[in-house]
Amino acid sequence: MADFGEQVDDNPFASRGFVLSAVVIGIIVLLAVMVSVRIVWGSDDGQGDEAKSRAAASPSPAASDAPASRANNPDDSPSACGLTKVEMTGTITEPPKGTDWELVGRVAAPSIKGHGPGIVDDDGFRSCYSRTPIGAVLAASNWTAMGSDPDLAEHLTDRIVAEGPGREAALAKAESEGEGSSSTADDVSIQIAGFRVVSYDGKEANVQLGYTSSYGFNLVYPTYMKWEGGDWKMVLADDGDLITPPYPLETLTGFVRWYGA
Repeated sequence: MADFGEQVDDNPFASRGFVLSAVVIGIIVLLAVMVSVRIVWGSDDGQGDEAKSRAAASPSPAASDAPASRANNPDDSPSACGLTKVEMTGTITEPPKGTDWELVGRVAAPSIKGHGPGIVDDDGFRSCYSRTPIGAVLAASNWTAMGSDPDLAEHLTDRIVAEGPGREAALAKAESEGEGSSSTADDVSIQIAGFRVVSYDGKEANVQLGYTSSYGFNLVYPTYMKWEGGDWKMVLADDGDLITPPYPLETLTGFVRWYGA
């Protein structure tokens, strides 16, 4: 029987040599799962139809699947770059207007005036997003785009992960395993295709990004975050891994369609 987890573990992208941290693993796993799904769904041994049915029937993580609040001290700091828009409740049901897209690494990254990224460093590192549902979506989208660029990926754990056990564990893993390489297969490409805001209260957010690939399959990348130090930060599990790994989905029904490539 086909097993997506086993396929991913066997993929060379998941080897130690490719690991920087859970943050970078996210974009690599996206590609690895794409390869696995292509192999499984494209097989002609009768397992392909079964794999499709399993993926279609798999429930999507809901707000209740998110871990309990990890904000030991709620942070009410203002935007680190002076963005003035603040929303402590809300969601998004339509594509955000005024979105500009720019290729970062191999993924088109979005930006919206007034929502971020408010800071783009000389090396291309993108940060500072509004304290709004749109800002949370922009943060998650730009993080995964930067994860496809080896030079930017080296700084992700240090600069975007929230304080706490998850951050310390991820930094320790990155140091013990070495910087390695965040390169990805030349014949695989992914792009953002949509999103859904599962939960948002201005202090924490659960955003799911939907991706399409050059293989024609879809993946979902769940991202948990909190407001910290005037910007959105990614929350990792206490062991330094992603709280919920990317998973395949047959369709992106229920997602707000949003794409730049």
